[in-house]
Amino acid sequence: MVKDADILIENYTPRVMSNFGLDYDVLKAINPRLIMLSLSGFGADTSWRDYVAFGMSTEQMSGLSHLTGYEDGEPIFTGTTGGDLFAGIMGATTLMAAIHHRHQTGAGQHINLSQLEACNLYLGDAVTGWSLAGVDPGRTGNRHASFEPQGIYPCAGDSWIGLTCKTDEQWRTLATAVGRADLQDLSAAERRERRPEIEEAIAAFTREFEHIALMHQLQEQGVPAGAVMRGPELLADPHLAARHAFLAQDRPGVGVKHYPNQPYRFASAGESVPARAPLLGEHLSEVLTELGGLSDDDIAELIIDDVVGTVPIVAR
Repeated sequence: MVKDADILIENYTPRVMSNFGLDYDVLKAINPRLIMLSLSGFGADTSWRDYVAFGMSTEQMSGLSHLTGYEDGEPIFTGTTGGDLFAGIMGATTLMAAIHHRHQTGAGQHINLSQLEACNLYLGDAVTGWSLAGVDPGRTGNRHASFEPQGIYPCAGDSWIGLTCKTDEQWRTLATAVGRADLQDLSAAERRERRPEIEEAIAAFTREFEHIALMHQLQEQGVPAGAVMRGPELLADPHLAARHAFLAQDRPGVGVKHYPNQPYRFASAGESVPARAPLLGEHLSEVLTELGGLSDDDIAELIIDDVVGTVPIVAR
């Protein structure tokens, strides 16, 4: 399969592909134009090269969790396994550069990417602040360094809304809506000093409203506001529906469920067919016979040896 491949992407620890006999030197001999992207946790050229990594561990080790949490509270895991996402974004960007290089030279290459360092890049402002001024921003919850107030506030029915005031005019509007016109002329610095009082007043106000209705009301008045949406609310959201942001797909064993669509649309491309994701091993026969050149007997042997299959291997 390698001889006809453009790109090979793998995220094993560096030892694994070598143990398979499939390191880049072997593959390059088959296809000199091949671009191989290795997304290991810590890079292939350090003492940590063989440590196994996951999104949650690279997120912690990069320092991201040091900035995530409430003031005077412990670090909090973001819950999004940011290490996986950041590594994917950086990997895709790096691949574009490698493809551009191949267009110019005809040569492929091996990209040695560290997931930990990909996470580091998303902390540039914090790293710069410490390097230049010795300032550690620490954990600030939902607050902002200069916008005041800013936070997530409770609404009716155990729902929530996010609010921020970037300008004094936005604050005056919000203070009037909240029923605290006596505070509307406070500067951002003065509002920061009286934060507990203001936070309590805003929360008392927002609790009386349904979060989506309040979002529209405040937006119409010029105050930046966003409802904290739940899953069913996202599926019913008219904006997302107009974008076809969720696709209904019938998956065997699961039934019809809604799945996120791609967030981009190509102006010059036709509408794609919303095919569901394949099941485990669903296309292994087509891939291994048409592209790999294996016989049915070869595939049967691979299934017996647990190399491929359609049923997840249960840890023994």
